[in-house]
This record gives sequence, C-alpha cells and structure tokens, in this order.
Amino acid sequence: MNQPFVINKRFAVRMTFVFALLIGATVHQTSLQRWQSDLAASQAKANAAKNSEARARARSKSISSESKIALDRAREGCQSIVLTANNKPARFQKNLRVFDAQTFPANPKTPRFDRDGNPINGVQPQPEGLTICNEFGDSAIVGFEGAVTDIKRVAPAQLPEFLKSFNPQEHHERR
Repeated sequence: MNQPFVINKRFAVRMTFVFALLIGATVHQTSLQRWQSDLAASQAKANAAKNSEARARARSKSISSESKIALDRAREGCQSIVLTANNKPARFQKNLRVFDAQTFPANPKTPRFDRDGNPINGVQPQPEGLTICNEFGDSAIVGFEGAVTDIKRVAPAQLPEFLKSFNPQEHHERR
C-alpha cells in the first residue's frame, strides 16, 4: 500500500518560505561581500592618503631641515664653487670631485687629468672638510680627494637669502 505523496497547503507555504529565505540569504551574502569589499577599498584608500600625508610632512620637515643647514653654511662662509657639465654650471652631485683652480697649469694645453680622471701636473683637490656652495643654493662638504659629500639644498623660497650670504663672484673654481 503505497500512498501517493500529497503536498498539503501548509507544507507548500513552509517550503515557499524556506526557498524565499535561501534566496534572500544568497542575495544578502552577495551584498554583504560587496559591502565588505567596498569597505576594504575605502579603508585602503584612507590608509594610502594618511601615509602619503605623513610622507609629505616628513619630506617637508627634511627639506626645511636641509634648507636651514644650507643657509647656515652660507652664513658661516662657504667657498663658492662652480661645477660645470658640458661647459654649463651644474648642481652638486655626490662623489663628484672639486679641484683648486689655482693649481691648474696656466697653459690650457697642459693636461690636468689623466685618462682615469685623476689630477696630474700639480692639480690639487680642494681640502677635505671645506664647506662649499654654488649659485643654485647647494652646499656641501669636501671629502676625501675632493669628493663632494653631505649635500644640502636650500628651499627655493630661501634662495635669495642664501645668495646674499655668500659672494659667488669672490672665488670661481671649475672642475
């Protein structure tokens, strides 16, 4: 005696309700995932903005500190140096070497440097520990064998004050 399976009204309503709950839960889960994804993206964007702001503050503080050091060096008296690249004045670059123009041979045809860039024929590097400046607002310390080290640059707003603090016409040295 097998009785046919009969779906009564009460069972049909319950099954419809369960089915609606399952669809709602699926839709809700998708919406929740999208919301979590949007939240994570907005948090990442906020963190990136915060980090960028912190880096900008640190960079500004560093520039301000470097500018103060460069300005102090100029006020204390620094040797004016003109580095050249392609016969044009150039900014200081780490480990470039600066030489005393007074020790260059008077005859321009007399070689001043060998093929490796080492001074010959009496050319001497600037003395170690000398503070040097240029017209671009750079200041540096001369290191071993005339190498430019500890470069500090003045902020553009302070360049006029920097230039007043030393006389670039006083001593022109060329590399």
